[in-house]
Amino acid sequence: MNARFSVGIDLGTSNSAIAVVDIESGDTKIVEIEQIVGPNQLGELPTLPSAIYVPHREEFPQGSFPLPWNDAGEPAIVGQFARDRGALVPDRLVTSAKSWLSNPHIDPKQPILPWRSDITEEKLSPLECSRRYLQHLRDALLYAERSQGRDWDLSEGQIVVTGPHLRRPQVPRPARGFVPWPKRSAAYRSRA
Repeated sequence: MNARFSVGIDLGTSNSAIAVVDIESGDTKIVEIEQIVGPNQLGELPTLPSAIYVPHREEFPQGSFPLPWNDAGEPAIVGQFARDRGALVPDRLVTSAKSWLSNPHIDPKQPILPWRSDITEEKLSPLECSRRYLQHLRDALLYAERSQGRDWDLSEGQIVVTGPHLRRPQVPRPARGFVPWPKRSAAYRSRA
């Protein structure tokens, strides 16, 4: 099967972004990512801050953060508003979740974030935070493409996700539950 499109996702520690190539037309673009920018406010931005805000259950009225693909909204907020609100209430902010994925001193599946927070709401694992970033990027991509008249099935495309190396040099084995990136093969080495 030939891919109809190619999607590049940069899953960054600080910000994430998406680019799309429509293979049939040759068009390439950076996807503007729909995200929450305030209570009941959405905006399209070229990057999604890799931040999650865990609001207190009484902090905002229920339904204050609907997304076009999810009317109910998540109990935690991803993106620009998460970063902005978290600057005011840092005890409820998760940033740099990906950095925890390869920390040899913690289990990346354990709910430890926000780190050293005393919040009573459910904490999140580094793996769950990364999953939420990717889910938001996927949903925002599909929403943006539908608004342009393209109802793409992701199984018809090629998807490349870039991110940091998940294994620290001082760690003698991969972090629990993760497979390290393969070593560069001769095909990738520069030819001098």
